[in-house]
Amino acid sequence: MDNQTILMVSKTQTAFSQEEVLDVFNKSESLDEIAKTIESAQDRLYTSWATVDSIDKEGQKVPINEAIKQQEILMNRGAPIMDTHTNKSVGNTIAFRVLEHPVTKTIGILHLNKIHKDNILDDKVWTETVSGKRKGSSVGGFSTDKEMVSEDGSIFESLKGFTWMETSNVENPCNPH
Repeated sequence: MDNQTILMVSKTQTAFSQEEVLDVFNKSESLDEIAKTIESAQDRLYTSWATVDSIDKEGQKVPINEAIKQQEILMNRGAPIMDTHTNKSVGNTIAFRVLEHPVTKTIGILHLNKIHKDNILDDKVWTETVSGKRKGSSVGGFSTDKEMVSEDGSIFESLKGFTWMETSNVENPCNPH
């Protein structure tokens, strides 16, 4: 199983309630255990790395400590999941964890997400998530300042004063992890 992308792959016959999944998500240190539990969830649940401390495809990086600080605010605002930054809400993030990413060995924010089942767009996003067409999450927000930074031989634009407004379910995330 590829733990760097969306962890939910398929649903099994065993059905865990959202509360049971949330308990495992919050307590387990094993990404495999979290993934297996989510695969067996009753609801449309999946996990994704919302962001990882790495440079994205546009040569930008949200300082991970700023992103972590934004999580409680995001949750208090309903933590919307959008369909590819279209302003069309299809779900919500219901929990988050700060963990080491298995590939980069840097800190990342893992989200536990739920896709609604109220309309055809919700169904489309869910079907594309389960099929693997949608490969991850993309952070939507704004920053108050940008600064060119050189770190570990890389030069990138650091997005200072970042405000996280939404997370989108996307086919091709900007942050490759």
